[in-house]
Amino acid sequence: MNQEEGEFNHRAVNRLTALWALNESGLGGILHAAKFPFTGIFVGGFAVILISLIARYSNYSFKAILKATAMVLMIKAAVSPHSPFPAYIAVSFQGLLGAFIFSTTKNFKAAPILFGGLALLESAIQKILLTVLFFGMSFWKSVDDFVITTLKTFQLPADFSFSEWIALSYVTVYFVLGLIIGRFASQIPDAVSSLDFSMISFSDTSHPVKQNRKRRKRRLLIGLLSILLSIELMGVFLKLPFGQFFFRVIFFMLLFYYVVGPLTTKLIKFLSRNRVQEISDLNNNVAQLRDSVKPVIKYVNMNYHGVYRFKMFVLYMVAISLNDVKTDNE
Repeated sequence: MNQEEGEFNHRAVNRLTALWALNESGLGGILHAAKFPFTGIFVGGFAVILISLIARYSNYSFKAILKATAMVLMIKAAVSPHSPFPAYIAVSFQGLLGAFIFSTTKNFKAAPILFGGLALLESAIQKILLTVLFFGMSFWKSVDDFVITTLKTFQLPADFSFSEWIALSYVTVYFVLGLIIGRFASQIPDAVSSLDFSMISFSDTSHPVKQNRKRRKRRLLIGLLSILLSIELMGVFLKLPFGQFFFRVIFFMLLFYYVVGPLTTKLIKFLSRNRVQEISDLNNNVAQLRDSVKPVIKYVNMNYHGVYRFKMFVLYMVAISLNDVKTDNE
């Protein structure tokens, strides 16, 4: 690898890390405002793609992928301090898994597919475990009992666990989607090299109308907690069976959002105190890429439909990142 190529790859890793940080700290909200469906799965899938590309341009460096993961966590803590604790776990797991897979399987055809499948599988399992943590196994048993009673009413076979079937179907869908996304990631370097984005107008870089998300989330959480607390008190006074269930939900919501989450954010900010300049540079790259999001969304919404909107959005954003790198080198 010559010096010019090494310089390009280094800058590419920095720009792709910035795009990953943007993805984790607000891109989902922008896409949701633009009426993109399934933004939750998209954010997770986009992270898989970006980690795969970071691995490729860093020559499958374990250290480089871990560094990118740490930088994304720092940006996320700074920009979205009220992100729930499980979000940090998901980013950390994806980074660690990607670093391990790409440093041991240096094959850009196979490694992204394996990584995509396992990364989204973990995401699905984490959601199920959180459901168990928040609601307890009694919730799933109640679902099973309800389904069995309903099936017996219609004289249908009821000798299976409906909750297990739901969980298995859920993780299977995520795993298969991960494999598909991983295969797409392996094709991106060739696809973006010939992509023409001259038709996109970047003159309109104004951001969508920003609402006070912090205040809105707080109001939503307070409203939800008020409803749950009212039901909890009703259950206690009337001696209804669901009192303990709602107490569990309230307890873990308060624990995650007002104790674990803020402590995690403060810890990450403390660890990042010696990387002020790096974080500042990365923030500048994030801001530049954010200015490209709205024009790209507008273009793909006008010219593509269905799943192709996601595909082309990813291709254009990656192409813009790498093109900026090339421009910097010129």
